[in-house]
Amino acid sequence: MSQELSIIDAATEGLSMPFFMTVLDREIENAVRNDYPLILFTLALSNLEEVTRGLHPQEVHRLTDLVSDLILKAARKSDIVARWEAASFAFLLTHTPLDKARLAQERISHYLRKGLSAYLPDSASLAVDLGLSQFDPARDRTPEIFFARAKPKDVSVPGEFSSDDGQDSF
Repeated sequence: MSQELSIIDAATEGLSMPFFMTVLDREIENAVRNDYPLILFTLALSNLEEVTRGLHPQEVHRLTDLVSDLILKAARKSDIVARWEAASFAFLLTHTPLDKARLAQERISHYLRKGLSAYLPDSASLAVDLGLSQFDPARDRTPEIFFARAKPKDVSVPGEFSSDDGQDSF
């Protein structure tokens, strides 16, 4: 039910980041109280503007919609997913250990790579910036701090954030 609610956001025509942050705050409280793992991972197509330069605006819109659709199809029903900007996504994985989250991150990245390859020109290569963070109650005093640790480096998010994460290209 949470995922279904999170995809309703008329303002961005995508996934609701305010709803995601509200759920994140609630899940942080639950994770502390019930001592279960909580993982955030982020995925951003950092060079989407460069790759889509020269495409008709409708083609760009279709591509970003395709990215959103692929993300939702690859995510589990229990994952909470949000989008900020055209192609930057955050995933909240509850009751998931870090090693399983890495597998989910690989699975979603692979699914996205496979799904987009048919729609991109042969010469196009999208850069996928990945971030991953496990909740740490000593460090992550607010949802914003936890989110900042999980986001890819050099990807803009409202506020002052920094992180040291990797990049994958396809």
